[in-house]
Amino acid sequence: MNKERHLLRTLTKAVAALACANFLAWGTAPALAQNAEFGDVPAEHWAAKAIRDLTDKYGVMEGYPDKTFRGTRNITRYEAAAAFYKIMLQMSQVEDLTKRIGKITLEDLKALKALQEEFKQEIDTLKKQNEEQSNKIKQLEDAITKIKEDIGSVRFGGNIIVGAEDVFEDNFRPGYSTSFALNMRIAANDKTTIRAALNSRFSSIQADNEKGQKGTKDQFSTQQKINVGFGEAWFDHREGGFLAPRIKFGFMGSTRLILPFTTIPNQFGNSIIGELDASAIDRASPNLFGAASHGIRYQKGFVAGAEFTEGFFGAAVAASQDIFYGQLNFNLGLVRLKLVSEGDQAIFIGEPVLDTLHNHTILLDIGNDVFGVGMQGTFRGLSDEFDFRAAAANTNLTLSGFSIGASGRFENEKTYQQVIAGMYVSSPSNLKQMNADWPDVNIPSLMFGIQSPFTLQNGELFEGSPDEVGDLAGFMVQLSYDNPIIPNLTLELGRRQKVFMNSLPTDSKFDKTTLAVSSSFFF
Repeated sequence: MNKERHLLRTLTKAVAALACANFLAWGTAPALAQNAEFGDVPAEHWAAKAIRDLTDKYGVMEGYPDKTFRGTRNITRYEAAAAFYKIMLQMSQVEDLTKRIGKITLEDLKALKALQEEFKQEIDTLKKQNEEQSNKIKQLEDAITKIKEDIGSVRFGGNIIVGAEDVFEDNFRPGYSTSFALNMRIAANDKTTIRAALNSRFSSIQADNEKGQKGTKDQFSTQQKINVGFGEAWFDHREGGFLAPRIKFGFMGSTRLILPFTTIPNQFGNSIIGELDASAIDRASPNLFGAASHGIRYQKGFVAGAEFTEGFFGAAVAASQDIFYGQLNFNLGLVRLKLVSEGDQAIFIGEPVLDTLHNHTILLDIGNDVFGVGMQGTFRGLSDEFDFRAAAANTNLTLSGFSIGASGRFENEKTYQQVIAGMYVSSPSNLKQMNADWPDVNIPSLMFGIQSPFTLQNGELFEGSPDEVGDLAGFMVQLSYDNPIIPNLTLELGRRQKVFMNSLPTDSKFDKTTLAVSSSFFF
């Protein structure tokens, strides 16, 4: 018993030396057991206060999990070492504090004690205010989390575009257009979403008036069109696990599941001209899809299908009212291979159809967003024939925000063959694109593009499409500047003309200049 008393007194004296450190640290010394009350240490016990100080105030010793102290038990050298180690840790804090503030005298401690008593009320007030601020911050964090959850369940987005066009050669044929797109996403649960999309366009142009007098304003009449675009609504359900199946079905486009597009970026088809003229470089786009492009047919209507992904492998199947689709993807990083096929349902169901049609496209992309090359080829089967229909290749190089790209397409028809070549160069639209250390500031961006088709028909080579000679040859200059006053302001000049050859008629239908301006707002 005397041995335990001696050891307890020794620990108490050592801890007493820490009182100044505890005082200077404003009572922040660690307490391993707060308000410890031991069932085997009554309040009138001679060592009760020392035990409370050692456990509650200084955290040097601890009790047992059953809320006992077991003071009559012999202390081991390991337990004594642990207690003295905690004392030495706190002593080192006192030593460090002394080195920082210098030697502390008894008079200094008395002065500090007096200041502590004098400002005790203010200190308690500050502690209370700090606690109140912490509670308010916690309430704000909870509110923000709730808002994020609500926004995550229902989301809206889209854009509104307004624009105007005019033909430079006359002053009587302006065109105006307004369009909007609205997208909605509703999260039914963690795996299922309901999506919808709606597009609409209003346009007003001056068309030829057969009863009007040429050279006057009566030569043209106003034609207004309101077109509510293809509305889509579909279910999207994603499962985890092997192949991570994702099921989609509803009234939508087949490209929600089947994507016969190159992954190499290109800027063909970015023209804002469309009411009074065709885009000057739109046909040079490398993507082969749709009936006009001799590739995979793009269907809109009720479509159902599923996607599957596992590592570098991906696949998709889909079906519309009259077409079945299949797609295989192999993504090896810098090399990406895609195989896409589609065919009339009669091929699979066995319906009696005179000519069943099926298309197949292979896409090989090598590279990334900085530099890449894409190659495509498409084939068509009709009845007992299987023909090569078209091929395309494109390349793109982006460096410090500057881009240069080129594309070439070859289309093979029974009566003619056509090559459509195009290229573009563009400058950056933001300073940070040029240098990551520069500020995030938008700047005007300039793009120049040119395209020209060459057609071989009946042994004769001419520039232009077989239907309207020269209609698709031309160039464009586009200036874009996303600014706070007029967001996404775009100015464009499109020139359709004789680019390389001189066999085109001089007619405004084939040789004209179109000016356009537009602004768009995204939400």
